[in-house]
Amino acid sequence: MNRIQPNLLFIICDDLAYGDLSAHGNPICRTPHLDGIARDGVSAQRHLSGPLCSPARGCLLTGRYHYRSRVVDTYCGRSIMDAAEVTLADYLRASGYRTGCFGKWHLGDTYPFRPEDRGFDETVWHLGGGIGQPGDHPGNYGRESYFDPVLCRNGQFESFEGYCTDIFSSEAMGFIRRNKERPWFAYLAFNAPHGPLQVDPVAASAMATRGATGDLPALYAMVENIDANVGRLLAALDEAGLSDNTVVVFTSDHGPCPSVRDGDGRPRFNAGLRGEKGSVYEGGVRVPCLWRGPGLPSGSLVTEPTHAIDILPTFLSLAGGAVQPDSPPLDGKNILPLLDATCPPDAWPDRPLFLQWHRGDQPTAFRNAMVVTRDRKWISVSAAGPEEIYDVANDPGETHDLAAAEPEQTARMRAAYEDWFREVSGNHRFAPVSLPLAAAGLPLRLTRQDWRVCGEDGWSPQTKARWVLAIEEAGTYEFRIQFDSAPGERGAVFLRVGDVSAVASAVADVAVYRFTVQLAAGPAELQAGWQTLYHEGSPFAVEIDR
Repeated sequence: MNRIQPNLLFIICDDLAYGDLSAHGNPICRTPHLDGIARDGVSAQRHLSGPLCSPARGCLLTGRYHYRSRVVDTYCGRSIMDAAEVTLADYLRASGYRTGCFGKWHLGDTYPFRPEDRGFDETVWHLGGGIGQPGDHPGNYGRESYFDPVLCRNGQFESFEGYCTDIFSSEAMGFIRRNKERPWFAYLAFNAPHGPLQVDPVAASAMATRGATGDLPALYAMVENIDANVGRLLAALDEAGLSDNTVVVFTSDHGPCPSVRDGDGRPRFNAGLRGEKGSVYEGGVRVPCLWRGPGLPSGSLVTEPTHAIDILPTFLSLAGGAVQPDSPPLDGKNILPLLDATCPPDAWPDRPLFLQWHRGDQPTAFRNAMVVTRDRKWISVSAAGPEEIYDVANDPGETHDLAAAEPEQTARMRAAYEDWFREVSGNHRFAPVSLPLAAAGLPLRLTRQDWRVCGEDGWSPQTKARWVLAIEEAGTYEFRIQFDSAPGERGAVFLRVGDVSAVASAVADVAVYRFTVQLAAGPAELQAGWQTLYHEGSPFAVEIDR
């Protein structure tokens, strides 16, 4: 491997399936540029990620299992990465890299959890879990927001023209050109092909002529658009003379969305893998993972299991960096010896890899959990349900459960899981991350993505919600409470911060209300919204300033 610090281009998609690539047998979708990376580089055939968006990103950006970083879910304040975590961008910036983040973040929308607070020098990203989702900028609501979206550039909102995947790719290309004289790390996170399935209708019609039905014409058009943009990025590297010293990685955060179906109601092609997004079967967690770069062999396949936690230590090795003694310990492993074929197969130690996910605040042992080794995969879908064992190397479709035939192996893997679960959750705080109200973060903008709910989870304007604050300095603060639309007459708009309350009468056609209150330093719960005698609702955002 070239020991000169290589440039690092990491591309991750949202909801892209293992079987969406023509290199993996897709009969309709054509992905020549991605197929070319697989042909000219290395394909990690058993790469694990997910099974949900934020947990996958928490793993790869910290090199640690997501339960350690408090990224336990995708919304309602449970996808905020703990401020104590050191990110891949932090490490690479300390190693002399210029760092850029373009696209989906989904690890916290407020200071100090945004990408520009977490080691990235340049950022263009959308809020929340997706463009147009609750928590995103209101300018993206109620329309085909994948076109001409409002995005956040280095902390400031800006209107863009064009299709989202094209925009994020162009921004990454500009970053690459501006920094071609120094090592750089570009984190390009497409929100596609996650729904809503918005794409050029002409491209979708072309897919229908190839036999795609139901949701698949739009879905596959989005995938082919991703491939075309990968081609643009590779061409930009060639034009800048950087291809020979740039490592390119392409992957996805998890498997395909269960709601996307063909015209007969069947899931899309996924190379025979079982399960979809949210499942711990292979279809939910096995994703494409393609590597191309200096020193990497051409057309090589890695059959050892790899995991999203391995990205950070591998990139750090490529960059010549190191984990500092006071940094959180890593769970991932540098897989460069596997990728560049310098490690004999019998010299790579077999290791257990773990994945688990849940909704809500607290994980439940044995629920949606898996352990993977070189030869076996252990699954527990439910705390009350049976355990399963598969030989996924030879049975990737997970059709033959070996648990009854291999009780000793089942017991060993169960014990490994129990030790891991106890270790990652034993001294952990699954309580919500507090949002600092600090001078450096003002004005602070709070949205539905990072709120905590009272009772049922939700994002809707009717949800009764709260934010958990840590007020660092006593003083007088202004609160701007912003609603989707005017609450209407005969109601009241309220603000509660700890034991401080304020109220105003709702006014017709007014959607923004201001309150000025005196706050003491310390922890406080914020609630804001509108109410009548029988109903109550929440704002889409609250902005706080001194």
